[in-house]
Amino acid sequence: MSVITVGSYTLSISGGGSGYSTATGVSVSGGTHPASGLKVDITAVSGAIVAVAVTSTSPGEDYVDGDLVTVSGGTGGVIAIGVTADFTTLNNAIADASGTTTIRTLASFVHDDTEVGVSKSDLSFESHSGDPADCVVETNYTVSYTFKFSSNKTGLSMTGMTVINNKSGGWALYMGRSAITITECIIDCDGGIGIGFPGNPTTIQRCVFGATTAGTTGIYRSGGAAATHAMTVDSCLFNGWSHYTMQCTTGINTIRNCTIYHPGATTSSSRGLYFNTDQSVVYNTIVYASTESGGNVDDGVYMKSEVTNVVKNVISFGDAGENFDLGASVVTANLVSSDGTASSSAVVLPVFVSLGTDFMPDTSGSAYHSGDATYAPSTDLAGNSFDSPPSIGCYEAAAAGGGSPLVAQAPALGMNNPFSLDL
Repeated sequence: MSVITVGSYTLSISGGGSGYSTATGVSVSGGTHPASGLKVDITAVSGAIVAVAVTSTSPGEDYVDGDLVTVSGGTGGVIAIGVTADFTTLNNAIADASGTTTIRTLASFVHDDTEVGVSKSDLSFESHSGDPADCVVETNYTVSYTFKFSSNKTGLSMTGMTVINNKSGGWALYMGRSAITITECIIDCDGGIGIGFPGNPTTIQRCVFGATTAGTTGIYRSGGAAATHAMTVDSCLFNGWSHYTMQCTTGINTIRNCTIYHPGATTSSSRGLYFNTDQSVVYNTIVYASTESGGNVDDGVYMKSEVTNVVKNVISFGDAGENFDLGASVVTANLVSSDGTASSSAVVLPVFVSLGTDFMPDTSGSAYHSGDATYAPSTDLAGNSFDSPPSIGCYEAAAAGGGSPLVAQAPALGMNNPFSLDL
């Protein structure tokens, strides 16, 4: 597997010395190829180094911005230096990729505001630090697709990135029914769709949908995907989508320990979760749905009436027309709602520590330690283990005798990394 880097570091100096010459050989601490022939070109010397530039080819992989670089040929001193990437755009990196390839964005990566076209299989996209705030791939109001994948590609993944589309009716990720694993990403869209037409198999885990502007539909799955195509969504937060948070009319869909915050619907028909399929299951999930003037939330959770559809340990509350509209054949257990529809118990408030701003389960509410460990993923949105029994929703609770401490505020760009414990 090869690694291609995208971006460019800003060069910096933290030390110096004197007596250096141009094109001096260096060794770098960190990186998988620390002795790969990296050179520095010293452009100004006045008693100490005051400016440097990287001039090497094949600089190696995995260097960290600010790595200590020991320079030979001078009278001492260690400098901190940035490392030039292989390419400055994602599209150029994709064009160069051959076989199984990781495309890694560096810390200073800035997207060039064009559609990212992916026509190859076996590509992994990742940010250098794993923090979505360090890699923002954003397109303006003229670009229909931020990422557009060709049909039926396989072996794809995306980790630690923020993807935003700002066109009304646009798509953050148009998958073309290609298979992908998306981990610890922020997906946002201003008036459009977050992820559309995911393929087989698709896994989406520990992601945040709609952290800044939000669009109409978080995940849209419809059309020609085969009924046997599988999608799993684990430990994700959906915050503020105006039409459908998830709309699936085909495929095998598994939703586990997600939190759906669906306030202020502005369309004439809206649902938190909509599954008009024969093989969809929802476990350990919270759905909050409400309306604004002129809008209407028909259902918190809609499920086609089929014996192969399952809804278990799910809380649906708010002022939707019906919190649950499940059909007579749907297999249900331990449903909690505020209007009594299809439920075995009434919701106990507060469900969250703070509705709309802190989605950690309140220890006195219905979500706390009321899930089923059989159906829970291993970790919550912040990467902490779920308890047994787990709390319902995308976060495990932090309490005496409960889950690990974490911050559960709705993340937004410019805020701290929602996937790190160092908040």
